[in-house]
Formats: sequence, structure tokens, C-alpha cells
Amino acid sequence: MQLLITTLGKQMNFFLDFFYFEEQGRELNVQEDKMDYVTKEKCLITRDGEGKILPVEIVLESLPEKPMAQMIPLTKGEFQQLITDADLEEELLRTHIVNPSFTEDEFAHIKPSMYGAFKMALLALTTDTSQKEIQDSSTKALLDSIESKKKFTKTKVD
Repeated sequence: MQLLITTLGKQMNFFLDFFYFEEQGRELNVQEDKMDYVTKEKCLITRDGEGKILPVEIVLESLPEKPMAQMIPLTKGEFQQLITDADLEEELLRTHIVNPSFTEDEFAHIKPSMYGAFKMALLALTTDTSQKEIQDSSTKALLDSIESKKKFTKTKVD
């Protein structure tokens, strides 16, 4: 019962904070007399005249030298496949990197740091978030997993 009350309290605080900031945002919009609406261009993946998805230039932010690459964003269907079938990850990643392009054999020998950088960039491009956010959430998930395994091992031995 205590856990339920604590959880509900935290949710309530979240909603109160959200509404506070939402109200602040409304006041700012009213003061500036400006309201931004989402555009179709923001919602749709850019395609050429034949309907092919156009590549996007993106910085590989996780690498020290921050090089550029050209990548094709994943469609909703491809993104769903990636989430449900981890075996497709390498193929989807390789086929969505346009510049530099890799053969299947070359991609099989790619450095782990480059693989991770391309993967992070493609996920950021597809989900319209920053690579830093993806890196932070991946790091947190990894640390949580390690911590959970430590607790399991400790309780199993005790």
C-alpha cells in the first residue's frame, strides 16, 4: 500500500511539474504572440520524385573527430522490425549508411566504435532525438542491467 501511495505521489508531482511548465510555456507564447504549428515537412520523411527516401547528412557525435556521414532514416516498418528482430540490425544498419558505403563483407569487419556510432546516429535520425540522449539511455540501461545481475547473484548465493 505504501509503494502505491509513493508511486501515485511521484506521478502527481510529475503531472504538477508538467502543468506548471506547460502554463509557463503558454504565457510565453501569449506574450510573444507567436504559436508554432507542426508542418508536413517535419512529419514526413523526405523523398525524391520517384518516392525513394533521400539520405540525410548527420554528424557521428560519439566519435572524437565528429565526422559526417550520409544515412537514410528508417521507415516506421523498418524501425518496428529492428525492435522486434535483433537479427536484422546489422543488415538494416549497413543498407542505410549511404556515404561511406560498405559491402556486406566490409561491414562484417567494421570497428565496434564505428558500428556503435553509426547505430546511434541512425536511431537518433529515425526517432528525431539527439545522439546524446540515445547514448545516455543506452548507458543507463546497461548499468541497470549490470546492477540487476549483481543483486540477483547476491540473493542467489545468500
